[in-house]
Amino acid sequence: MNGESRPYRGRHAGQAGRRLTPHVLALLLISSSLASSVSSQEPATSRGTVLTPALVGTADVPFSSARAIAVLANGRTACVVDSYDHRVRCVDPDGSVVGVFGGEGEGPGEFEFPSDLSRGESGSVGVFDMGLGRFTIFEPGGVLLHTVRLPGSGDLDPTGAFGESVSGIETTREPDAYAAGAARGGFQTLYELDIASGRVLRREELPPVPVQVDCGRIMYGRPNPRGGWVFLACEGHVVFLAEDGTTTVTQAPTYLKELPTELDVAEYVSERQHFAAMGLPVSQERLDEYEKTPIRYQLAPNKHAFDAEGRWWIATLRDHREFSYLDVFCDGRYVGTVQVRDRLWGFDILESGLVVVVDRLAGSDDQPSAIPARGVDWYDIGGLSWQAPSACS
Repeated sequence: MNGESRPYRGRHAGQAGRRLTPHVLALLLISSSLASSVSSQEPATSRGTVLTPALVGTADVPFSSARAIAVLANGRTACVVDSYDHRVRCVDPDGSVVGVFGGEGEGPGEFEFPSDLSRGESGSVGVFDMGLGRFTIFEPGGVLLHTVRLPGSGDLDPTGAFGESVSGIETTREPDAYAAGAARGGFQTLYELDIASGRVLRREELPPVPVQVDCGRIMYGRPNPRGGWVFLACEGHVVFLAEDGTTTVTQAPTYLKELPTELDVAEYVSERQHFAAMGLPVSQERLDEYEKTPIRYQLAPNKHAFDAEGRWWIATLRDHREFSYLDVFCDGRYVGTVQVRDRLWGFDILESGLVVVVDRLAGSDDQPSAIPARGVDWYDIGGLSWQAPSACS
């Protein structure tokens, strides 16, 4: 594959470079008919230890292309991004709407490209807007509290909850650094920003990763709140880098080599809007390569997080239709897989609560529904039996 960028002319021609409305994406989903080109039919429950938490609440939210979700400090309210109306919607596990706010624009409390959400320690919610390069804080009912300009490119992935400061990771747009991945350092930069003044308190390039993985690059990293970093690599490999430089490379026992289904391809086209917005449209060659390459292990580069006990959770693409799976690690060791219902789009964790945003794919494989129903589900994970002590070191 070369670096030439030209319009995609395959079965989803024309969708990579423009905004997908719910109706356009629905047509992609219908055209896919969910026909699989799967290289392995091994059932998802045949590898690893699958744990099923109790479902304790659910709410309906609008269909969206965004994966963002944040569970707020009370443990009940969860907020998601409605990408097509440029709004944030907050709901509770009884199905009630707590607040809806935002709208397209550049004024106070408006958004251009709301890309992610973060929980405030005082019960607020913060919205990362990669289009306007700013971070805006609201009460869950929609009252605007504060706005601050984000550093760097303004496109940051949050690393956790915020208080007086907010932290996020910026991924390089420099082609050579991106091609090299995390091995030589400089692939990503961690920022910490004082919210009141807008002053950058910390700017730290992710450290070089002193190991190699045979299947390819080591890529996206995230700081461990207890020290060190964790990095994603290819084919289900995960690299844990301790503060003293010690590295542990683990391949998830749940990883399966599967080619993307038609539904995966349709969603891939939708997700490429992020790169098209940065002036990097998806080439024909890249789409062709995606269709011939086993799907990645992780759901998305930023859909992994640490819980209060130090366990690291990662949303996976395993199975990913009627049920979805999150793998969990402790000190570099796999300790279990958590199963949730429906097609997972994003998740957040607070104490013993797991909150997920999902698509409910109604209908049969031959006659899927036109637009999936989007929902938020709350689970109690407090009583799960892990393959390791309850807290990591």
